[in-house]
Amino acid sequence: MRNLYFASCAPDGCIHRYRFDPKEDGTLNLELLQSVPVKNLLYLDISDGELTAVNRMNYPETRHSALFSYALKPDGEIGELVRGPLDVRGVEGCHVSRLNGTLYVANYDSGSLFGTNGAYVKHEGKGPNPYRQEGPHAHFIKPTPDGKYLFAVDLGLDTIFTYDADLTEVSRVSAEPGAGPRHLAYSADGKTVFAVNELASSVSAYSYCDGVLTPVTTVSTLRSPNAGSTGGAIRVYKDYIYASNRGDDSIACLSYRDGVLTLESVTPCGGVSPRDFDFFDDFLFVTNERTNNVTIFRVSGPELSRCAIELVMPNPLSVVSDT
Repeated sequence: MRNLYFASCAPDGCIHRYRFDPKEDGTLNLELLQSVPVKNLLYLDISDGELTAVNRMNYPETRHSALFSYALKPDGEIGELVRGPLDVRGVEGCHVSRLNGTLYVANYDSGSLFGTNGAYVKHEGKGPNPYRQEGPHAHFIKPTPDGKYLFAVDLGLDTIFTYDADLTEVSRVSAEPGAGPRHLAYSADGKTVFAVNELASSVSAYSYCDGVLTPVTTVSTLRSPNAGSTGGAIRVYKDYIYASNRGDDSIACLSYRDGVLTLESVTPCGGVSPRDFDFFDDFLFVTNERTNNVTIFRVSGPELSRCAIELVMPNPLSVVSDT
């Protein structure tokens, strides 16, 4: 049994907590236990016994986002607010993670990064796409596989930065021009980092060693070109890499062997605009932002079999688990 937490991005949005207890007979047993109001939620993180959320435009005068951290009780119940609302000094705080007790936020519209230790950096520049890369757009920040540094992905600059805990740059690597890297996922051994490229609907593999990424290869996540599709989330689960396609509204499964990325399958996600997804007990949960539903699939490598049950909530954007 585990707790799943969903971010509902609506003016009257909530963090919804569900108990998930799959049975051997295939019964999923999902039960809504708690809803905590937080308006316009964008992303969730669980670390150090806390559930942290960032939301959109908490401060109308500056359009800045805010960070909220809640204590998690031993049974997974969302407890008291222990931090926030805290101004993250940027617009559209869309990703949050923790390194050595410090929380870090990527602010998309500001192209900036914020740390609760006082660290702050604002990216400068632009990319070749005049509509989506007119300036910097920080979209992701997370500790590196070895826990020494932080990766920050900037969609507007086609760049993945490596920073130390004070947000001092250690290194950077460029993606293909116009690709628009969005989020990262790591191989089990931490030696390979995979990026989903939003604007190109592709996945890139990079080798990783002590703060430095080196490009290896890139492959499309679509079976056929789709100009209306953009990459969303990316996860590594067991032996495969999975990425969501918004517009194509599908989940792509890829394998990576001997430096070669291969597209193994593309499965309809059962909704529109799969912004996030994750795996729990061999089940895949997909948050479909524009159809207000969370679809569920049983996972067997590249084969995804949709379950009859789904969850309904306004604009689901993020899902995390306490185990």
